[in-house]
Amino acid sequence: MSIISSQLREEDRLLALRQTGLLDSADESIFDEQTRLLADVCGCPIAALSLVDRDRLYLKSKTGMDFCELDRHGSFCEKVALSGAPVLVQDATKDPEFCDTSLVRDVGVCFYAGVPVEVFPGCAIGSLCVLGMEPCEVTPLMMETLETLASQVGHVIALRRQLMLKGRIHTESLMTAGAMHEIKNTLTPAMGYLDLLAEDGNHEGTAKERCEWLERASEAVVQTVEMLRDMRLGRHATSPCEGAVAQCMGEV
Repeated sequence: MSIISSQLREEDRLLALRQTGLLDSADESIFDEQTRLLADVCGCPIAALSLVDRDRLYLKSKTGMDFCELDRHGSFCEKVALSGAPVLVQDATKDPEFCDTSLVRDVGVCFYAGVPVEVFPGCAIGSLCVLGMEPCEVTPLMMETLETLASQVGHVIALRRQLMLKGRIHTESLMTAGAMHEIKNTLTPAMGYLDLLAEDGNHEGTAKERCEWLERASEAVVQTVEMLRDMRLGRHATSPCEGAVAQCMGEV
């Protein structure tokens, strides 16, 4: 895969992650129960649902550790998300790829087993994983448990993402309809005033007032168009309030 293709794929993955609404969200029992079960079945002191953000790992759910986030770069979970495949490390202290990471060097993590959590095929937003402080071999039961729970968690997150996207599309449709209505209300009288200016060209005072009105009308249109642009780019946008254009333009 080329560097450009890889970057585009990463941006798509990050967008899908943001669309879940899970980053920096409150604890949820539906995920906490899964990580506790995972730790118990696998016999590991630590289990986590790790979401791989742009520069960090956000631990949406965890048991056996107090961290809420960790550095992403060079981490176990980053490799899981980017490769879309399980990562199994029996003894990280002897693994040249991970021996100098903060979890291994500072926390003392030695064992790691993680599998991708996908919101749709090929899009891993993070990892469901178990960790230990001693070298350990991955058993068939451990892998089966990881893959089963990761699939269940992925389905839950995918459903939430779809519901959030549908809600956003509905909201944006309403905002767009309101914005287009405001544009129409602005342009219709503006066109009429242009006709009046052409007819009353000799009345300088009236023409000046109407030119000022047209400037205010133009500002209102620009503000509405900018709002639509922000919506398209996924930025926070405020719906135009009823009568806001009239207030902006004033009376002639």
